[in-house]
Amino acid sequence: MGIKVVLSIWSSPLEDFVEYVKVADKMRLPFIHFDVMDGHFVPNCALGTSQYRDIKKLTDLPIDIHLMVTNPEEYVDMLDVQSGDRVAFHPETSYHPYKLLQTLHNRGITAGLALNPGTSLSSIEELVDQVDYILDMTINPGFNGQKIVPSGMEKIKRIREFLDSHGKKDAEIVIDGNTVIENAKQMYLNGANVLICGPSTLMKGPDKFEDLYNAYKKEIDAVKD
Repeated sequence: MGIKVVLSIWSSPLEDFVEYVKVADKMRLPFIHFDVMDGHFVPNCALGTSQYRDIKKLTDLPIDIHLMVTNPEEYVDMLDVQSGDRVAFHPETSYHPYKLLQTLHNRGITAGLALNPGTSLSSIEELVDQVDYILDMTINPGFNGQKIVPSGMEKIKRIREFLDSHGKKDAEIVIDGNTVIENAKQMYLNGANVLICGPSTLMKGPDKFEDLYNAYKKEIDAVKD
């Protein structure tokens, strides 16, 4: 199975927002990545209920929501996340992360945990049985354009080993952070299944996206051929 490559819509310039959603829908990407930031858990703010609803009107692709917020339970309700979509939250932001994972499943939502560079795997051991995927931050969350943290590549390997050893061989590892082609190849080899891409890789204009996407994905897939 080849790598999945997805678009981070937060990174889109406002004037191109709709066009990027349309081209993602036309290409039938696996899903569209959607960042929510509250200015508290991370020092930035991004996207919200109106943008989520706008995307849902434009496409039937699943929306992959990354909640970089405190009290993520409130945002699941605030956004009114729909069945078939995906939600990852940071376990340290919830008083009851296990219950939230259960709640997501009960609503027909694919449930993930997002790990900061400093979040240890041991801290999620009691949650992993409810996890469908891990969203691994290879940069500190909040801003684009950062370099991958020094332990970033090695941690991907450890996440894959951790999931496999806990009976979660089918759980995806989604990577967010500096997925330029040189890094992306190694991320894939280390066990990543999904790469989230923004301005540093594929977002050079909606009219260029499809060609850039196909070339990027082909080059990464080739490393395992």
